[in-house]
Amino acid sequence: MQITPEWVPRELNKRADLLSRCKDADDWRISPNIFEELDKVWGPHTVDRFANNHNTQCKTFNSKWWCAGTNGIDAFMQFWGNDNNWLVPPPRLAILVFKKLLNDKANGTVVLPEWKSAQYWPLLMSLKQKLFVNIRTLPKLGSVIRGQGYNGIFASQPLGFSLIAIRFVWHE
Repeated sequence: MQITPEWVPRELNKRADLLSRCKDADDWRISPNIFEELDKVWGPHTVDRFANNHNTQCKTFNSKWWCAGTNGIDAFMQFWGNDNNWLVPPPRLAILVFKKLLNDKANGTVVLPEWKSAQYWPLLMSLKQKLFVNIRTLPKLGSVIRGQGYNGIFASQPLGFSLIAIRFVWHE
């Protein structure tokens, strides 16, 4: 058997080249200083559930796509119950994150925008009695480190909104 590489022009190679064109708008992260401060209080965090090999805060992480060092693809397909989870999801996934914490009886720190008009806000407030232990407001300047992709509203400094870190601890 012999394998011979062949160059194909990009315009004729759209399907095979698709993943190389993807830009992850959600690859921003919390600054290491903020993470270390929260990790001292609520850690140690054992798994970064929404990360990649460029922005993970923990040795163990789950990623959106395969990348070097990932422990699992798609955080929602993993079991969270045995870990102290570090969760910085895209805001559109917040409700799924809260449900996953409940279903897996999991502990973790969730970082989200303090958007009181967001769809996730009423559910977050209702969880205060069940899981919600503590909340901290993060500084608008210096809390976020840009990723490699287009990071939209998370790319500007200072942020135009507050981020909050919410500590969830499971109670039977």
